Amino acid sequence: MFCPRFCRAFRIAMLVFAFLVPPALAGIVTLYTRMQGAEALDPAARGDVPTPAPRPPTTQRRLAVIVAGNRGTEITDSLPLIELLEASGAFEVRVVAPRRILSPFKSSGFASAALDFFPDLGFDDYDRLVGRTPDLVVVPYIMAWQNEDAAVVPWIRAHVGPHTTLMSICAGAELAAATGLFEGHRATGDYALIDRLTDQYPGIQYERDVRWVRDGNRISSGTLTAGLDATLAAIDTLAGRDAALRAAAATSYRQVQFLDDPRAPVSVSLVGPALELAYRWERSRVAVVIGDGVAESAVAALVDAYAATLTTDAVTVSMFDGPITTRHGLRLLARGTTTELHRYDSIAFATADHPGVSSYDAAITEVARSHGRPMARVAGRLINYPTSHLDVGGGIPVGVTMILRAVLLGLAGVGMLLLWRRSRSRSLVNAPARPTVSLRLGRSAGAYLASSASGRMPVIAARR
Repeated sequence: MFCPRFCRAFRIAMLVFAFLVPPALAGIVTLYTRMQGAEALDPAARGDVPTPAPRPPTTQRRLAVIVAGNRGTEITDSLPLIELLEASGAFEVRVVAPRRILSPFKSSGFASAALDFFPDLGFDDYDRLVGRTPDLVVVPYIMAWQNEDAAVVPWIRAHVGPHTTLMSICAGAELAAATGLFEGHRATGDYALIDRLTDQYPGIQYERDVRWVRDGNRISSGTLTAGLDATLAAIDTLAGRDAALRAAAATSYRQVQFLDDPRAPVSVSLVGPALELAYRWERSRVAVVIGDGVAESAVAALVDAYAATLTTDAVTVSMFDGPITTRHGLRLLARGTTTELHRYDSIAFATADHPGVSSYDAAITEVARSHGRPMARVAGRLINYPTSHLDVGGGIPVGVTMILRAVLLGLAGVGMLLLWRRSRSRSLVNAPARPTVSLRLGRSAGAYLASSASGRMPVIAARR
């Protein structure tokens, strides 16, 4: 009775195991490849492109400085903030880096954003041409702040005065904490770093589940697009609510509710994103077309939204092989030209006009069009951008194609198991019979062997 039940349960367990293992292995390998396959940031040094002259501030408006690195600066942490601050009408913005050389942006996909920029000022330029303490210093995520760009730490310390507001964005919280200028303040940061930051900097009180935190003249944001909300909070603090709302309206940014209530619980469920990324094996290349006068947020949104899919390489292209100037004066250099558009799988226009639609809304919608709504939700989740107001919600958390691929892998595993069992059964049936030896022992011989095994030899009495 026990053996048939056990055998039946064992067979079922083997079938379940065969169904689950192939898709699990394929998914793990795909996810590992996506995370490890990020392109290393190159120095973006092109000798054929002359370095533009320094661009010091020209007005008496409040001066906002965005600190950048020469080896990689996260694009959403920095580029769209220029547009928000300038659109408020209260700030003049300059990007300042250790050296005024061509420098790369980093994307949310752990790789190069395939876009370079010229800082407005090097550190030496700033001290020589500006000569005043900034009203606002913004610290984005700078990849090499602990080595090649280590000069940013003492520069921030030296240029944050008693009346300067210091704002960290996303993973820039670690750099800001290293300056010591957040000591004794409340703050937040990239949600994945908060545990480590709490242990490393016990003098800073880190908060979770918020888009931004303001404590005196210290402001900090959560992951990536939460920096947009922190920037509006900085405008509100330094220039008033009207200026903040003016900036939001000018950029069609709709999430102004976070000005009054920055609370936003972070969803920890990654089941949908993991499944979507685990079985999307295609990798595509999209050309992001930029040109003179392009909105800074339009470029950053498309580059980061596509990078967040972890399946798409977004490469910026322009009409000519030379620097272009954004709407508010930053000089960018694309990695390609429009003469090479035939080499890409699709084209996205950062220059496209979307009246009444924010750049990040347009970018998420574009990802939904090209990759499907589940992948658009993945991109929104990874760049921390609310998508509930967009037509990408609802339905199953992963694309039907991805589910079918996982199921087919499972069925293939079951089929292989059944074929193996069938071939094994045939080999057992067709195997030649093995010769057997039958040994019959007499009663006295059996007793002798039994006693030998027990260590007691029988006493054999001789017959007289």
